[in-house]
Amino acid sequence: NVENSGAVAIFYGSRSQQIELTHTQLILRSHPFVDGTAVQDAQFGYALTIGDFNGDGFSDLAASTPFDNVAAIEDGSVSIFYGSPNGLSLTNDQLWSQDSDGISYASESGDAFGKALAAGNFNSDTYDDLAIGIPLENEGNISNAGAVYVLPGSADGLTATGSRGWKQEGAELLGDAEDNDQFGNAIVAADIENSGTEALAVGEPKEDGIATQIGHV
Repeated sequence: NVENSGAVAIFYGSRSQQIELTHTQLILRSHPFVDGTAVQDAQFGYALTIGDFNGDGFSDLAASTPFDNVAAIEDGSVSIFYGSPNGLSLTNDQLWSQDSDGISYASESGDAFGKALAAGNFNSDTYDDLAIGIPLENEGNISNAGAVYVLPGSADGLTATGSRGWKQEGAELLGDAEDNDQFGNAIVAADIENSGTEALAVGEPKEDGIATQIGHV
C-alpha cells in the first residue's frame, strides 16, 4: 500500500432507484490497466467531475491527482475513465498533465494541476469539455497566481487540439495577478445565460479585490 495515494470508489445505480452496494468498482493508480503510478500523498480522487467527453451517450469520469509527481514534484495530473454499457472502462483511460503533448503550459513543482475540475459544453458542439484548475501555477515571478486550462472534447475523447489556458494576467480578464491569488482554486460550469453554451466561473480565494471571474471560454 502507498500511503495517501488515493482511490475512487464507484457505486452504480439501479432501476430500483437505489445505489447498488453489490455493484461497485474501486479504481486505484496501482491497477495494472490504469495510466500512471501510485505516489505517496498524491491524493488520487481529490476532485471529480462527470461529462460525456466523446459524445457516445455514456458519462465519463475525470479524477484528479493534484499532488502527483509527473515531470516535477506535485505538479499534478488528471485521469479520464470513459463510460460504456458495462460501466467505466480502465483499458482506454487517459492521463493528462502539463507535461502532456500539446499542452501549452509547462509542469513546475507544486502547480497542483487538477485541484479543481468542471465539465461543460463551452463551444456548443456535441462533446463536453473539461476545465482544469491549476491554482498554484506561477505567472512569471508571481508565485501561486493560478491558472485554468480547458481540454476540448471530441469523438476520440478529450484532446489537446484546440486546448487553451487562462491566467489572470491578461487583457481578457479583470485585475492583476498577485502572489498567492490562487486563480482556479474552485471552478464550476453552468449555462448562466440560458444560451445553450455553458460559462465557467473561476474562484480566486486570495485575490485582494476581485473574487471571481465569469465568462465564456
